[in-house]
Amino acid sequence: MLAKYGRQLSMWEIAHQTFEFDPNHLKQYPPLKVQNHLRMMAYHACFTQLQLNRRNGGHIKFPHECIEWDDWNESLMEEYTSESDYRPAEEIELQSLTEDQRYIVWQTTYNEFSEPFVQAVEGLRECWEDRVFDKNKLDSTYVEHHFYAEYCLEKGIELPDFWFDDESKEYFESRRVLLSEMSKSPEEVLSLTDPSVDARFKEQTPRLRSFNRAARAAWDKYWLNADPDDRSTGENNEVIEEWIVKNFSAEGVGKGYAKIIQRAIRHKDWVDGGRK
Repeated sequence: MLAKYGRQLSMWEIAHQTFEFDPNHLKQYPPLKVQNHLRMMAYHACFTQLQLNRRNGGHIKFPHECIEWDDWNESLMEEYTSESDYRPAEEIELQSLTEDQRYIVWQTTYNEFSEPFVQAVEGLRECWEDRVFDKNKLDSTYVEHHFYAEYCLEKGIELPDFWFDDESKEYFESRRVLLSEMSKSPEEVLSLTDPSVDARFKEQTPRLRSFNRAARAAWDKYWLNADPDDRSTGENNEVIEEWIVKNFSAEGVGKGYAKIIQRAIRHKDWVDGGRK
């Protein structure tokens, strides 16, 4: 499944191509439909709802993806109880600092982590707030095919024909439905895999039926007989994901989907902690 017109495009080109306007026009202002689409994308990019890409590929991480101060500090200061535990010399040195000094180290790391995002959204606020359509900026701000599809489906925007063929649309719509279904409780998720329980199974796309078969099979293998009081009866999440991929990759269940399925079928008594 290949994206038409390449794996990533600029905001400028996406907005113009969506409404069948030439992105190379020399007018001072884009057509109104294009303006509205540019402002919407700019707004959501600024508020981390639309993932941006670097010009040479690779997505730009959101600032909130950086580890929080409390989690970083707690992990750093955690005492190792086993003599075999290894702690890098750098961590030992950081432990010797005062809390204020450690916070400065974390803040520096956070700023460095966030800088690519800050640079990427610079100028986009003026687009959605003040209707400033800087072609140089908008034509050098990129969105990857996959992330744009996720964004459109989340916001209820129709996938544009110029960038998505019928196969692509079916693929991403199946993913949207999967995410929606897998956000339910394990019992609700598994009920969808049994035709005798829920008639909606018959209405699912072949791809979604594959996902649900994988969910049922993984549940039966790893969680059906698991005992929450005996953690040794559970299995490592990564092992479950690898098993799902090994047994259902031929049906279109890759690593990303395996992770979604694995999370969805967690044993109900082990969801909130204690899982490997």
